Amino acid sequence: MVDPSSEGPFDAQTDPVLYDAEAGAAQKGRPTSTTRAVASAGLITIAAALISRLLGMGREIAIAHNLGQNALADVYKQAFMVPDILFILLSSGALVTVFMPVFTGYLEQGDEKRAWHFFSNVVTIVALVICACVVAGEVFVHPLTRLLNPGWTENKLEWQLLETARLTRIVLPTQFCFFVGSILISVQYAFKRFKLPSAGSMVYNAFIIAGGLSLSGANPITRALGYPGGLGAAGFSWGALVGAVVGNLVIQGIGVWRLGGRYRPVIDWNDPGLRTFGRLIVPIIFTLSLPLLDMQVNKLFATFLKEGSVASLDYANRLMQLPLGILAQASAVAIYPFIATQAARNDMVSLRRSLNMAVRTITAMTVPASALLIVLAEPVVRLVYQHGKFTASDTRFTASVLVCYSLGIAAWSAQTVLARGFYALQDTKTPMITGTYVTGIFVLMNAALVGPFKDQGLAMSTSIAATILALWLFFRLQKRLGGMNGALIMRSFVKVCAASAVMAVPVYLMRLGLSHWFTPTAIDSTTAMGTGAASAVVFLCAAFGIVLYVILLWVMRAEEARFFYDRLLARKQTAQR
Repeated sequence: MVDPSSEGPFDAQTDPVLYDAEAGAAQKGRPTSTTRAVASAGLITIAAALISRLLGMGREIAIAHNLGQNALADVYKQAFMVPDILFILLSSGALVTVFMPVFTGYLEQGDEKRAWHFFSNVVTIVALVICACVVAGEVFVHPLTRLLNPGWTENKLEWQLLETARLTRIVLPTQFCFFVGSILISVQYAFKRFKLPSAGSMVYNAFIIAGGLSLSGANPITRALGYPGGLGAAGFSWGALVGAVVGNLVIQGIGVWRLGGRYRPVIDWNDPGLRTFGRLIVPIIFTLSLPLLDMQVNKLFATFLKEGSVASLDYANRLMQLPLGILAQASAVAIYPFIATQAARNDMVSLRRSLNMAVRTITAMTVPASALLIVLAEPVVRLVYQHGKFTASDTRFTASVLVCYSLGIAAWSAQTVLARGFYALQDTKTPMITGTYVTGIFVLMNAALVGPFKDQGLAMSTSIAATILALWLFFRLQKRLGGMNGALIMRSFVKVCAASAVMAVPVYLMRLGLSHWFTPTAIDSTTAMGTGAASAVVFLCAAFGIVLYVILLWVMRAEEARFFYDRLLARKQTAQR
């Protein structure tokens, strides 16, 4: 329980955007310039994330349609295991998190020369390290594939192992693009530029779709390339490689060039910025290990389960990531440059307010999203994946996994903001220790739950671990800041959960009624009629649920409903002027 007496100062007069019930919730005023900037950045990143995630769903639809949920789909999914492990061990997400505060610090001091020197230094060193790792991965791809697929190795599934290694060789170089691109994106974030960074993932997904559709099957293009039967799963792999080059190197390089970016090859071990970077990067890699490692650990254990289990976990996880990426991760990306600046200025009052607002807003958006995904799991899976080689039985199995994953959406969302609160303060030790402990708990839960509960147990362990991590980070960050008005966050969370639970009941009943109306035959069909029936169920139920949830929040007088209303009103007044 949070002790309200330990909370830091909150004043609705000085920050009327935050409606603190204990400090005068009814008082209103103009939004601060920082709040308007955060809101604008948030809208840009959320809109971009929405488009990117929709393209990502299009990618998964194309993969499911062409590959299904079987051994071939397992192979394609596991081809990303070695690149993903490299991503985890060196973590391009950590590069963004550590690079930005140091680079922003130079900009705040007005020392752009040192900022660009630090940029050049980090790009050069990171590029050399990643090149060495990619080359080593290419050389040792076969033993690495066997090591990371123990179930296949134990059962002597040689075809799967050899094909996975072949596809891994194609997609492994994408990591060079992601790591160098993450630094280019960080520079643009530091200048509060979000449009081109947001385009990177869109381009990446678009090229995967294009590569799969144009190269996987037999067509004039593949015949001209000397593959009359098509490239199969390799078509998607080549699309991923080209998309990474264009989206993460070419486009982001143009973005930095437009900002006046200056790069020259240099390795300066005496650069104080580089020393700070090196001191912070290792702890943050450990801190970020759980969110990045969870799916890899799940898939490793899934190699011991039946054929298609790896693909099922991945398909369900992608759907869970849709609201997480659109709402939570985009919001966290938008707010991070601002809290990093507040921390650099030692403005702890503004930092506490920003984090408080971010946590409340994100949970208000993701808790109902979680509830909707749980009650609509089967029609959502049917709508997205049940085409081509993906069958009705695959749908029912993947839906049960999705329910277990969806329970952790709000927790994963909250921890993205809470962790960035520590990073903005350049405190990486606390999240590192917390993340390491929770990662250990997560692996043990996988081992304990995979036997009795199979795929569903692996997904459930992910949600439990996310909840433990979020709660642990919340209490540690509140202590670190001397209070974050946790009482207000808890009151908001209770109202949001209550509204989501009440909303879920009529939505579930509506789903049952619509499913009966369309008849089971139409719903289970893979024809256009079946797709139309699933679409109607999903969109009608989701629309009804969202409207009902907003009404319930307003009736409960939740501060978030008032906040969103005032933002819309402010935008309307601005447009009228």
